[in-house]
This record gives sequence, structure tokens and C-alpha cells, in this order.
Amino acid sequence: MGVLAFGLVAGPSMQAGADPVITNPTEALDKLGELSRVSEQTNEALHNAQIDLDAKLAVANDADVRSAADQGLLDAASARVAEFAPAVNRIATANYQGARTNRLFALMVSDSPQQLLDQMSALDVISNDAAVQVSQFNQATADARAASEASKRSAEEARTAADQARALSDDLQRKQSELQTQIADVTKAFQNLTDDERNQLSGTPFPPDVDLSKILANLTPGSGAAALQAGPHADR
Repeated sequence: MGVLAFGLVAGPSMQAGADPVITNPTEALDKLGELSRVSEQTNEALHNAQIDLDAKLAVANDADVRSAADQGLLDAASARVAEFAPAVNRIATANYQGARTNRLFALMVSDSPQQLLDQMSALDVISNDAAVQVSQFNQATADARAASEASKRSAEEARTAADQARALSDDLQRKQSELQTQIADVTKAFQNLTDDERNQLSGTPFPPDVDLSKILANLTPGSGAAALQAGPHADR
């Protein structure tokens, strides 16, 4: 009698290691039952992982949208800073050059009460306008800083979500590869059955927990599906 040998990815009741050696067809069917369980569990895990991956990709997309919006705020705030900067610079230059814009100076240079009132009124306008511009400049600067920080946070969130999505995608690929290896191994084992083993398996039903249709559905064309399908079900 020939020997069946195929490997299974470690599952709940198996340990990873050397490929098991199966010395009789009945044991092969038992191993096939375990393979069926592991395959179904892996498929379920892959399904759930795909859902999780889609969710993380959605988070990454949302973070990118937020980052773009924050960048828009930063650009707008930067434009406001650029708008008010010349006025603030002019005020700073005037102060540096010794320009006097206080009420005492107005009193000293006024020739009449009316001229004093006019100069004081003009000084009030200048002072108020300068105060407003400085306040707006400061607010614009604060807005730019807040937008920049928010944009950085959004970008970090996007990168983190993307890294998680990539890691999950890699794990999905690994699990898919392992599942295909399991299916290929059991198919190869049935292809290698001797005539005596095929006769012994003939008419023997698969274990209750073996869903042959699920296994066959995962087999690629030409991978030996016919050999597997012609096993225990040959005479049923």
C-alpha cells in the first residue's frame, strides 16, 4: 500500500511542523476532514479581515480628506497673514523711525483748539486702525498655526491607517497562500493514491464535517480536482 503525505497549516487542533505521514486511506479522510475545518475557518478569517481592511482604508481616505481640508485652511490663513503683514510692517517701521502718534504730541504741535481736536481725531482713527490690523494679523497667525497643527495630525492619522491597512493586506495574502497550499497538498495526496488505496476508498463516504464542494471550489483548473472528486464519492 502506498503512503499519503500532505501538510496542513497549523489550526486549532494542530501544531506547525513536519508534514504528517498518513499510512492508510481512512486516516487520509480524517486529515481531509481536519483540512476542511481549517480551510473553512481560514476563509471566515479572510472574510472578516477583508471587512476590517475596507474599514481601515475608509479611515485612511477620511484622514486624507481632512488633511486636504486642513491644508486649505492653512493656505487661507497664510494668505491673511500675507495680507496684513505689510500694514504691520509699516507701523513697526514708523515706530522705529520715531514717528509720534500720541495725544501729547498733538497738543504740542496744535496751533488752535480746533486743530488739536482734528489731530486727536485723526490719531484715534490711526490708532484704532492699527489696533484692528494688529489684532487681525495675530488672529490670522493663530489660525495658520492651528490649521498647520491640524493638518499634521490628519496626515499622521492617514499614515497610521495606511500602515495598518498594508499590514492587514500582507496578512491576507499570507493566509490565502497558506490556504492554497493546504488544498494543493491534499489534492496531490489523492493524486498519488495507488490502485489498492483507490479501491479501499471506493464507496467510503467523506466524514460528516467534510464539505467536498467547498474544497473543490477553491481548486484551480488542472490542480487535480478530478482525482479528489473521484475518491470516496466514486461509487456513491
